[in-house]
Amino acid sequence: MKNLKRPKCPTEFRLGFARELVRYLGGDPSLIDDYDCWWSLAHKYPKLIKPALRYFETVTEGDPSEAAYSLAFYGVISVQRAMRIIERAKTGYPAEAAFYMVQGCGAPVKWAMGVIELAKTGDPAWPARELCWVYGAPYKWAKKVWARWRGDEPLPQVRIYRIIWLDGEGKESKNEPR
Repeated sequence: MKNLKRPKCPTEFRLGFARELVRYLGGDPSLIDDYDCWWSLAHKYPKLIKPALRYFETVTEGDPSEAAYSLAFYGVISVQRAMRIIERAKTGYPAEAAFYMVQGCGAPVKWAMGVIELAKTGDPAWPARELCWVYGAPYKWAKKVWARWRGDEPLPQVRIYRIIWLDGEGKESKNEPR
């Protein structure tokens, strides 16, 4: 492991990266086949999960938040551990991963709002809009995030959808995010 160069984290799962990472962490990459994903790799290499998580917690390129979400979604790691990795991600699409953590893993909406608001990379405008539309995050908050990333481009249809879809009486829903 000490003689191997640390592999560069990609923005999405790739078998070549998986082989490099397994080799870097001290495993035998010959067990990887063309149909593997994060879930199957975790089951083939259970002893490499902790070192792989340390790798994703410290990586400074690619998208470690995508790996964290996938591993939590498939039950390989806890939602809380994935949330910590996503919060610390300095590259990739942490805002998008935060939205997917709410959608697929039951992470709190307020936590996702914080990640989206603090994101310095990716495109937090889309996850902010979706969090507002689907999970009831405040419209003013989504509009503020959208304006920061998209400027004068109008926030598409969220307010209309929320009025009709969530309330049905012509008033924006007063429901607080989970």
